[in-house]
Amino acid sequence: MFRRALPAVVALAVMAAACSDTSNTATDADVTTTTTVADAPTTTTTDPAGTLPDYGDELGDLPTAVNDASLPDIDPQDTAGVYGFSRYVYQRSPGDVILPSLIEGPQGYQTRCQDVDLDCSYLELKAIYDSGDEVPGYLRMDRETLGELVTQLGETEAYLSGFENIDDACARGMFRASGQSPNMGIHMYDTSAGNRFDPGHPQMVLFAQEDAGNVDGNCVGDEWSGDGEAYLPVGVVFNITQTDDHPDAFAGDLDNWHIHFNLCQGAGIGSVANQTDCEAAGGRWTGETQTWMMHAYVAPDYDSQGGVFAMFNPSVWPVTDPAELEANRVVQPDDGAVAAPITNFDFGDIEVSAGDTIRFNNTDSVPHTVTAGSAFEPRSDTFDSGLLGTAETFDLTFDQAGTYDLFCVLHPEMSATVTVN
Repeated sequence: MFRRALPAVVALAVMAAACSDTSNTATDADVTTTTTVADAPTTTTTDPAGTLPDYGDELGDLPTAVNDASLPDIDPQDTAGVYGFSRYVYQRSPGDVILPSLIEGPQGYQTRCQDVDLDCSYLELKAIYDSGDEVPGYLRMDRETLGELVTQLGETEAYLSGFENIDDACARGMFRASGQSPNMGIHMYDTSAGNRFDPGHPQMVLFAQEDAGNVDGNCVGDEWSGDGEAYLPVGVVFNITQTDDHPDAFAGDLDNWHIHFNLCQGAGIGSVANQTDCEAAGGRWTGETQTWMMHAYVAPDYDSQGGVFAMFNPSVWPVTDPAELEANRVVQPDDGAVAAPITNFDFGDIEVSAGDTIRFNNTDSVPHTVTAGSAFEPRSDTFDSGLLGTAETFDLTFDQAGTYDLFCVLHPEMSATVTVN
């Protein structure tokens, strides 16, 4: 599996060629900044214009996870993350406590293929391989690896094609493990699959119907008690024994597996809660799933434009514009700030109105900075977050309309432009 190492600060001059020039530069009067760390807000420090802050001595002081399956030893003061898109997600529970809810993918850089403009669905990957054309660079694999991946996914599709509707799952002795999750479906669990990875025998099958609303049945004997023909197979879920390292399962690096934390099911109070609140509401609480899980959408009629291994499928009820799926999954701040999660070494597109508070939160396993300008023309005198560890946040408010460039001092290839209207 590919990992992106944390570059040494002394290498910034060499890496600067990957950054863009500064188009507009904010002045001190235009910007208000706040950094939120694990314990309390602090005031940011600034350096003279045109210099790159040196954080080399501070890097070793930030808490990090000991392996792919572990959480860093931190106490977040705000929510963070994008469910199904970022490495870490932290959410507010009904008890008004910030709790970890998800780890997804390996530590470091993750090869994600969830952009609607990229060919990342099962049928698209198959078409790329069958065409004999050069494999696109964004897939980060050679032709032989893509062929192996397509073969594995074909085994998964063959398994899924054995189900006409949810009645077939009941007939195989499977049981319902969830309600109908939006853009996902009902999880039907097959205990005969065991806890090992086998592309031809996943642990769960996802079924969905077109209508919204509650699940109208369950398996009673060999049949679904409700309208079984309404629930059609849309994908599968692999659920294998948890290991310290991220699974090396499907060929290539597109399969980002996840682990759930503080999961509350069946309570109607949200998916994340502490045990007391969850059980008081009649829910089933799981502190940690103890397994690596991953979805695979291989049903041709529900080909996922969010990527074959995406957590959510915009082709499954409720049918959603794939381009809007990520924005709909961002964990939103409670105080009305505009969420700007840093996910997989990327700031994303940021557009706000003058006076809005932008809240950057780091959802990666390595530290980043939010620094004005670019590596060619740093403006750390204007704003600089300092090192942001996992789940730490940095607020920016621009009082004047315009465009403002920013970058990460540690990873100069990370750059973005904020558009302020």
